[in-house]
Amino acid sequence: MNAPRRHTSAVLRLLLTLCAGFALAAFPRELLSMRPPAQASATASPTTPVVDFPFPPSLAQPPATAPGGVTHVLRQPVKANAVRLAVDKNAHHPLDHPLAVRREGRLPGRTQAPRPVRVYAVNEPTPAVDPRGTVPAPPVSPPVAAAPPAVSLRSPAPAAPREVAVQTAPRVATPPPSPGDPAKAAGRALTGSRLLVVGDSLSISLADVLERRLAKTPELAFARLGKVSSGLARPGFFDWEKHLAEMVQTNRPDTVVVMIGANDNKSLPLPSGKTAAFGTAAWSVEYRRRAARLVDIARAANPDVRIVWLGAPVMADPGLFRDMPVVNAALAEEMRRLPGCRFVDVWPVLAGPGGRYAEFLNPGTRLRAPDGVHLAPAGAARLADACLAALAEPARVMLSQNP
Repeated sequence: MNAPRRHTSAVLRLLLTLCAGFALAAFPRELLSMRPPAQASATASPTTPVVDFPFPPSLAQPPATAPGGVTHVLRQPVKANAVRLAVDKNAHHPLDHPLAVRREGRLPGRTQAPRPVRVYAVNEPTPAVDPRGTVPAPPVSPPVAAAPPAVSLRSPAPAAPREVAVQTAPRVATPPPSPGDPAKAAGRALTGSRLLVVGDSLSISLADVLERRLAKTPELAFARLGKVSSGLARPGFFDWEKHLAEMVQTNRPDTVVVMIGANDNKSLPLPSGKTAAFGTAAWSVEYRRRAARLVDIARAANPDVRIVWLGAPVMADPGLFRDMPVVNAALAEEMRRLPGCRFVDVWPVLAGPGGRYAEFLNPGTRLRAPDGVHLAPAGAARLADACLAALAEPARVMLSQNP
């Protein structure tokens, strides 16, 4: 009796083994390999290395809660270049909240055969980052019910950036010239004449606007010469007496606009061989002499030439802010002394409240360049308005030496 029973048990065990083998052969091999890395390494043969993928930390913990208190985690093994995921009918619409899709890795080595790749699609909203990096962004609003579309992992669209309320100054365009535009009055005064504009780098922006605003003035001959970093203090760098004499000889102007002084807060060598420190009485005497010499050169070909000398504007640098009034005071005093000359104080034209430096005219109109010295287009326009107003004045007002 024992032998037949043992034979029957052996037959049954054989049948069970065959059934299990057929069942395992029919089951997808990818699903059999879907296990955490710890399991794979535990069942691996000591001689055959098993390469696995890092298990995503988001799956090691309970899945994140999506808006509305619903959690969905979708895991499906796929093959390279053939990504197919079943659609979770309970999942939210992808446009309602971000769907973070991460390809965790590929088998190392160079091979032509496609290798299995694990792709984890986790319904995990990407946290929005506040620009200050300290305050978290508010949670995503609850989704709106919609038909679940097909999921594609070829190129997941990034989540739309969260709009953060940032107070920015509105862009305000510079208003067009008013009917009382000083260019019209200056144009009437300059009709049929010759205008020369000279000076340092600030005069370049001024000349650009003047040339444009006076372009329709009948029979006006416009000439200009601007040199960056130039002034009266360093003729070795740029000799204004020499270059102005050449410009006057060539153009024979009736009116000369000068804007020199922003680079002259320096000590001056005197004819005696000594040096006058900036801001001293000796410096003022020498600087006024050099400015008067420039006026004489401008009138060499025409003694009736009008001179409009623009002062230096307010500066952002504390040293320049302190020094420019000294330069302007010397120039203003000399222009008041000389007939037919006019000094235009542009400090209040470009300054803010209290005479301080102002980079913007209003929250949307920039007056000055970021370097704190040069002019933005709106600043150059305001400077040109002040210059045009002086050019429009009759000769008798020019001779009155009004500041």
